[in-house]
Amino acid sequence: MKSNLLFIVACLMLCFNLAYAQQSNGIIKVLPYQQNPAPDGITIMWQTNVPCYSWVEYGTDSINTKVANTLVDGLITSNNFENKIRIKDLKPGTKYYYRVCSREIKLYQPYKKEFGETEKTQFHSFKTLSNEPSDFTCLIFNDVHNKLDLFDALYNQVKDVDYDFVFFNGDCFTDLKSDEDALNILAHYNKVINAANKPAYYLRGNHEIRGAFAMDMPRIFDRETYFAFTFGDTRFVMLDCGEDKPDTTWVYYGLNDFSTYRIQETEWLKKELKSKEFKKAKTHVLIHHIPIYGMRPNSFNQCLTLWNPVLQKAPFKIAINAHTQRPAWHPNGTAGNPFPVIVGGGNNDKSGRVMVLQKKNNKLSIKSIDVNGESTVYDL
Repeated sequence: MKSNLLFIVACLMLCFNLAYAQQSNGIIKVLPYQQNPAPDGITIMWQTNVPCYSWVEYGTDSINTKVANTLVDGLITSNNFENKIRIKDLKPGTKYYYRVCSREIKLYQPYKKEFGETEKTQFHSFKTLSNEPSDFTCLIFNDVHNKLDLFDALYNQVKDVDYDFVFFNGDCFTDLKSDEDALNILAHYNKVINAANKPAYYLRGNHEIRGAFAMDMPRIFDRETYFAFTFGDTRFVMLDCGEDKPDTTWVYYGLNDFSTYRIQETEWLKKELKSKEFKKAKTHVLIHHIPIYGMRPNSFNQCLTLWNPVLQKAPFKIAINAHTQRPAWHPNGTAGNPFPVIVGGGNNDKSGRVMVLQKKNNKLSIKSIDVNGESTVYDL
């Protein structure tokens, strides 16, 4: 009897999803993607083609749902194209179902508003982070440089991996000129990795800093440019190296001040290493785009000057880097590094790499895979 009831519920959920999947009417431009998961909340983001009032319907099943929206000083955010809705007061380590809904606003005046059609996506799911120790598997991409065919070829090598989340470690967007450029590439990445059901962390490389859209990049994500979070008993620390040349370089036209930015970031890093969250974690992973260890002797490397004294005694199991276009592995101590360093691949079929970082039974490993499926595994 119980199995029959479960079967009926599953069929009903499938019917609901199929029905709503067929309601697409061009209102939603970029499908929902998960940002900034935590034990008690998560942010759902998406973009629309027309001004809308938008909300999220969510619950531990797809029948008994609640509604979340964004409230700013008493006003529900509306009449916009970009949606960033934080779902709060959730239970740790719990699976939830959700869908996003956008209703077109045709007229928005002080005393008159007119609405058009509503588009609702199918139900997706997310799981809040757990406070308990747990294994994980994550994917890491870098330096794709808008080359979607290369990205697809790399993802094809890990499509059967049961991963929990994904990192984009910089230069996956290159010299963007407009919203349209950014959203088209974002939509492709999100669709391929299933970002409606898996969280994605987009880190900034030096090429995300360039181009007319650089100042607007933070709008499409829900994170600072450097940050930290805990997954189970693993602490991830993400840093931002800024540009790869001095601020005085002529191509920046005096509009960069990453020297001050890096000093401020270093102070944040010092506080992070002293935080109770960092100290409580059993495993620590460092991720940033430009390597500070193993670089060529004459390379511009202010981050090494600032960060090296702070990192020398930090208990990181590994630093995961990118940028150089040359895959590399630097064992502990071989380049002045106090922990192992791995550098991802480049932006072509020969040098491109995707990495799989996995913690299983308290053992950490990372695998580097090329477009042909050839791989190297490093146990940490």
